[in-house]
Amino acid sequence: MHQVPAGYHGLSQSAKKQLQITQNKITRFIMASGNRAHVGPDELLSLNKLNVENSVKQLQLNIY
Repeated sequence: MHQVPAGYHGLSQSAKKQLQITQNKITRFIMASGNRAHVGPDELLSLNKLNVENSVKQLQLNIY
């Protein structure tokens, strides 16, 4: 069972947005895409990743 990192439950929307921006930048780097290339569900799934919102939900479900 996964454990949610401390403070992950109470993430504000702005913190989640920053995490999503960072994840998108990492995804673009891994896929060798341009700085403004679209990163959507298909790109994330090709790397076996969920977006930040769904990652938080999955971690919360695994805890209970």
